Amino acid sequence: MKHTYPSEWEVELSLLEHYEASEMDGIAWYAEARSFARSLARQGKTGLAKPAGIIAALSPQCHWNRNKTMAIEVMETGWTTGQTTANIHKAVRIWEGERPLSVLGGQKVRAFYRAIMGDKDAVVLDTWMAQAIGWPHLNFSARQYEMCSRALTRAASRAGVPPANFQAIVWTQVRGGGE
Repeated sequence: MKHTYPSEWEVELSLLEHYEASEMDGIAWYAEARSFARSLARQGKTGLAKPAGIIAALSPQCHWNRNKTMAIEVMETGWTTGQTTANIHKAVRIWEGERPLSVLGGQKVRAFYRAIMGDKDAVVLDTWMAQAIGWPHLNFSARQYEMCSRALTRAASRAGVPPANFQAIVWTQVRGGGE
């Protein structure tokens, strides 16, 4: 069965519709995530990159509260459960000192890391964002990710909001909360 993908213009319009329907609940989402990562950095006596990388490594298909719990476990014990072994190993490698961007894979995970670090231009496209734009699959090829990222960046510009904040607002609206 062949799937019909929305055009770049349709993606942009869909994102703007979700943004306009939102109550701006996600506007501070990445600032709050960065604050959580900073608290982990203080507790672990390390820089922000390490906990942000651990959070990103453990994020795929994971609710935010569980993601935070797993990040704490990795930093306290060197291990966690509740995520794939491959993603746990990435988190542990980061905890042990490898640079996050040399460990993290996938456009979504790398963008999530950058957004937590404060990159307001990072565009995180996950399953909830795929739902927001009517994407027929829950993942994106590299080319599709870039096309949807361009559409989101343009929609954010039209709304006068940085792309990371725009994405978080839409994500929160579609997801139904920040958890």
